Amino acid sequence: MKTLYVTDLDGTLMRDDKTISNESVAILNRLLRQGIYLTYATARSLDSASKITRNISFHLPVIIRNGTILADPLSKREMEISMFGKELQHIRRALTGTAIPGFATAYFGSNEVKLCLAGRTNEGFQDYLQNHSTDRRIHMVDTEDKLFEGKTCYFTLIAPKNELQPLYERVKQIEGINCVFQQDKYRPEYCKR
Repeated sequence: MKTLYVTDLDGTLMRDDKTISNESVAILNRLLRQGIYLTYATARSLDSASKITRNISFHLPVIIRNGTILADPLSKREMEISMFGKELQHIRRALTGTAIPGFATAYFGSNEVKLCLAGRTNEGFQDYLQNHSTDRRIHMVDTEDKLFEGKTCYFTLIAPKNELQPLYERVKQIEGINCVFQQDKYRPEYCKR
């Protein structure tokens, strides 16, 4: 029987400058060539994680978006996506009218899109948008209703802890929802995913 090793990226495999050291890349590639079963799990998207791990020969499926998506790192395609079902209506009620910025990850056919409400922002979300300024998946929408178009699988909200915690407390009560509330690794804001 073989052992499967799973690593996180941010704060584990990655350094504070959001890179993986050359030494770590060499060690991991050597272990992968020797046949070790190794993959990663992350809150990042496949696009973001693939850029960071591009020099490592991961070949087993990877876990992205906090377990929402299982993807093939070689073809850079999603293999399985857990979409929201009837619980989406409860999430929608909880999020309607909130001033907390973020995005909904949705699929239109096979196209992944990050839907953000135009004008809903704060310092942390502005930083996110600036760091992802070339991300073609980001689409600004003009109404809250449009945040719930497509097949939704994931939400990311960014705000100071005291602003985000009450929403987290409401959403975590929704049956069938896995909700992660943590401080961003690189900024003072918290994220609810």
